[in-house]
Amino acid sequence: SLLNIETNPFELGLSDLINISKGCFLGQEILAKLNRIGHVKHELRVFNALSNQIKIGDKLIPLKDKDQLQNQICGFVASSFTTSEKKSIGFAFIKRKYLLERDFFDKNCMIPLEMYKPISFVSI
Repeated sequence: SLLNIETNPFELGLSDLINISKGCFLGQEILAKLNRIGHVKHELRVFNALSNQIKIGDKLIPLKDKDQLQNQICGFVASSFTTSEKKSIGFAFIKRKYLLERDFFDKNCMIPLEMYKPISFVSI
């Protein structure tokens, strides 16, 4: 499940469902702080890959850094599903600084992934 103790509603694009002023609830102070800051470290993205080798936890690097010796890890695969066509689709968390990038590589198997912002994603 993507909604767990390690994620928050803002990273998942659910900011329109959070009412910070609604009184006391578990995690309210942390969410209020994130809301004031106006951004989170990671955001959820949907990916497509032409291979079924993408696994949960795989580290991602931007396409432009593929040939560099010190590849910058910019995210990780949070869920992955193999389609009947032997392709992978799923969700990944991408660091804020790389959110405008669209093309990434799985660092483990060097397979390209194409990222999209989920249609219903609502930023802070």
